[in-house]
Amino acid sequence: MGWREEIVTALDEWIAAEGGAGGKARWRRLGRAIRTGEGLYVVDVRGAELSPDRVDGLRLAGAEQGSIDEGFAVMDVSQSESTLTVRVAEFADPADPHLWSLQQPPTFLVEALKDGIASLGSAPLGDLLALKKPGGQLSRARPPAGLFPQQEAAYQACLGTGFWLVWGPPGTGKTLVLTKAIGDLIAAGKRILLVSATNIAVDNALLGILKGHRHPPGTVVRVGPPQLREITENADVSLPLLVRARLKATDAKRRDLSERLVAVKARLRRLGELDAALAGFDAAGYRRDEIFLRAPQHQSQRSEAAVTLHQTRINSLTTAIAAAERELNEAGAAYAAIEHDRRLWAQVDEMGAEAARVDQAATEAEAAALKAEQETAQAQRQVNELEGGSPRHVDTGCHAASSTLSMVCCS
Repeated sequence: MGWREEIVTALDEWIAAEGGAGGKARWRRLGRAIRTGEGLYVVDVRGAELSPDRVDGLRLAGAEQGSIDEGFAVMDVSQSESTLTVRVAEFADPADPHLWSLQQPPTFLVEALKDGIASLGSAPLGDLLALKKPGGQLSRARPPAGLFPQQEAAYQACLGTGFWLVWGPPGTGKTLVLTKAIGDLIAAGKRILLVSATNIAVDNALLGILKGHRHPPGTVVRVGPPQLREITENADVSLPLLVRARLKATDAKRRDLSERLVAVKARLRRLGELDAALAGFDAAGYRRDEIFLRAPQHQSQRSEAAVTLHQTRINSLTTAIAAAERELNEAGAAYAAIEHDRRLWAQVDEMGAEAARVDQAATEAEAAALKAEQETAQAQRQVNELEGGSPRHVDTGCHAASSTLSMVCCS
């Protein structure tokens, strides 16, 4: 039995002790999510065993299991006592939102480890480790200047093949050899993994590599909590800073995409409204009306000009009507003011008519008196002729007096 089979057998026994393999992941509803901002939701998780760093196992969806596939992945999580604040895409707005957690079976990681080992191909280093026989082929590369023979051998071992053990007490230059070997391996396009039981040992070796300035930013990455300030604050090496910079750029792209999706969602909603409004739309009738409206005599510019002209006339007539109403009101007020004078003028007119009647009567009386005098004179002449004598004046005893007002007759 090879070392792979031994490890797989041991892992099978471990899985059997945990209850067996074959368990499937299932979604568990944690609680109702309350929206507190754009893309932000708060969930009460009292009584739920949940680790805030398991962002990949959280999803915001509806209240039913079938809505999970159409839900939204959680991008960020922060926990405060019994509440969990999750951040999703800004356009996420599920009906009756709930937070779901993907629960893996207890043997999930052990099964993944077993499957990974079982699928390994050629693993010469693993074979050497299993046989406990370190060794291999030293590199023929020329060691850097300034190294002792033992350091040169260690350097060539790092650049060679196989599995090597290099031992040395403090101060023998192990970090120096690692720094030079790792720098040359990276320059040759190799992938290097440097691990240590202490963080400071990794930082010291990494600091020596960085001082060489031979590699572009992002080529060397420090994983884990560094202890040297030069490593912690180096944005080209520190994994948290690299991730933060990458997330910042990614977040900017995500926000841009989210804004576009929000706009698309708004347009889809508007299209739905328009589609509902166009129910029963008569396309043929619309085409006829369009042709009619596009005729020269129906151009909107001409219609607008006509409307403007008529509106101007209406405004002018409105002004004239207002002025006429003011004049009418003023005339009415003046007419009411001369009502008393009109009554007096009416009385004057009546008196004038009465005077005219009296004057007419006097004129008629005077004419009658003159006629009577003439007749009297004629009668006197006739009497005188009859008596044969000379004419003489006879006082008839009647006196005629003319006046514009009256006539008096005496006998």
